Amino acid sequence: MDTEVLTQIAELIDEELVNYEALRDLYIDKKKVLIAAKPEELAPIDEKIMTVYGTIMNLDKKRTKIAESLNLEEVNMTNLIALVDGVSDELKEKFQEQKVKINEVSNELMLLNQRNVELIRHGLIISDRMLNTIVNAFTPQASLYDGSGKNKENESANISTVVKDA
Repeated sequence: MDTEVLTQIAELIDEELVNYEALRDLYIDKKKVLIAAKPEELAPIDEKIMTVYGTIMNLDKKRTKIAESLNLEEVNMTNLIALVDGVSDELKEKFQEQKVKINEVSNELMLLNQRNVELIRHGLIISDRMLNTIVNAFTPQASLYDGSGKNKENESANISTVVKDA
């Protein structure tokens, strides 16, 4: 068993965890911005999220490529723990700790993402209602007039005050 390869994988997983925690922090920041209704601050946060996500994907590719030499059917934490069982207690413990951290952070990310989606939906509903209020404020006045600009409610002859005075 090549413990050097397994140590490299453990190091890459540590890097992934650091980035997942950074992603969690960015999701928390995004939640605060959504609650504060400051849409102008969302773009920089989303850019950072995309950058961190790209880093995570690159680390995952590196880890997968390194793990190919281990001839595992699927490279996941359970298989890695089983692989080092009886070979290296230190690596086994490391992988078990990483598995727990990954589960914790992934659950937090899932919940934060769900909350942020709910906040965005709520913001869209509020924006839609505000827009409808603005549109409806002008609609009743427009419906009082016909196509030629005459007031529909005033059935009397439209005689100007100048003609009445004459």
